[in-house]
Parts: sequence; structure tokens; C-alpha cells
Amino acid sequence: MGYFVLFPFFGGWAKTPYKKVHKRNSYDNSGAKIVSTVRFGQQYENAFWSPELRQMVYGDGDESTRSFTASIDVVGHEITHAVTDSTSKLLYQDESGALNEALSDIFGTLVEYYQGEHSNYLIGEDLFIQPDKAVRSLSDPTQYGDPDHYSKRYTGEDQSKFVHTNSGIVNKAAYLLAEGGQHFDTQVIGIGKEKMGDIFYRANTKYFTASTTFSQAKASCIQSAADLYGADAAEVQSIKQAFDAVGID
Repeated sequence: MGYFVLFPFFGGWAKTPYKKVHKRNSYDNSGAKIVSTVRFGQQYENAFWSPELRQMVYGDGDESTRSFTASIDVVGHEITHAVTDSTSKLLYQDESGALNEALSDIFGTLVEYYQGEHSNYLIGEDLFIQPDKAVRSLSDPTQYGDPDHYSKRYTGEDQSKFVHTNSGIVNKAAYLLAEGGQHFDTQVIGIGKEKMGDIFYRANTKYFTASTTFSQAKASCIQSAADLYGADAAEVQSIKQAFDAVGID
């Protein structure tokens, strides 16, 4: 069971970085209605973008979680899958799939930030009835069992685990790009959330392809920063530092 609603959070599309910053006209840039099914299933503890139905779907959670519409970053995560599905079309497997998941976490975080809510680098923290829980962390992926360096990547055959777990590597790079800091032996100069988002948005809409790897994503982000700020800009160096810090050559 479930029912349809238009984009299910206050502010809607107008308060996302896609509209506020990039002037994108819905996820497809052609004015598509943004529709969701909420209260899906019985104690369904998940949310997803359905390419076939062209809508987002949210469960009501179970005894330990609230409705999956309760977390703005989760809603932003799912609408980003729609944007990716309409642009780079990153395949949901291997490194392209992990990059797909990371983009959704990155822009879920930015949607929360541009909404003016209690912005942080956790994903899904508002879902849980018990405090101090979340689904993932961009600032410290290892807190929730995800790798923060390419050398720690999951290499098994479970594709669902592969894409969700290894997203932590790019998530950490994005966090370092925004906030700066030392990770292992590499010092990263941060450039702020806004510029970080601008670079990843341009890369996803202009340069990423269906099979983009982590290494190719690094090159695309470098090119995007060069487009936006100039080839010799400090932002370009920060991208190199951020990806180097997580072991992506």
C-alpha cells in the first residue's frame, strides 16, 4: 500500500541546490513532475528511485525508524539518483555504481545544507528513533563500516554491498574537498560545500559516463574545476589532494 504525493519535503525542488544554484528545471531539466509514493509496503525500511515508474518510493520504517520522508538528506539522496539517471546514467554496479551512490550522499548532504536545516555530514540520522545513529557518514565512513581509502575497498561479488560500501571512498574525498584536513599522509585544503557541489554537479552532468571509474571521476572533477575556476586555480589542486588522500590515482 502507498499513496502519491508531490516532492515530499518542505521547500520542495525550489530549495535544492539543483534549482537554487544550477537553475535545473526538475531532475530531467525539462520540467518533469517530481512524484513519490510514500508509506510503501508494511514496515518497509528503505527508499529508492524507480527509473521505470519515474518516481521515488519511501517506506514507513519499522519500530526503530521513522518514515523515510523524515530525513531531508534521504529525500535529496533519492532525487539525486533521478538526476544521475537523466544525465550520466552511471551503471549501478562496480565503481560506477559506488560513484552513483556517493553522488546521492553528497547531494543529499547539500540538499540538507541548502534547506537551512541542521546540516552535517551524516546520512539518514533523522530516520532513527534511537539518537546517535545514521546510515552513513561522509566525514568518517568507517564509523558505519565503510572504507575511507581505496586500499580498504570491498572487492566481493555482492553488488549491492559493493556500491553502498565503496561509496564511502568518494564520500570521504568530497568531505575533504569541502572541509579540508589531513587524511593519512595527505593534507587537503578545503574549498567549502558550495564549490565542492558545483564541481561534482558539473562532472556528473557534463563528463561522467555510464561506466566512469573512480580514477576517471577524479579526472572529470579536475576538468570541471578547471572549467569553473581556471586550470591553475587552487580548487584544482584541492581536488587532486582530496582524491589522493583516499588513494584514488
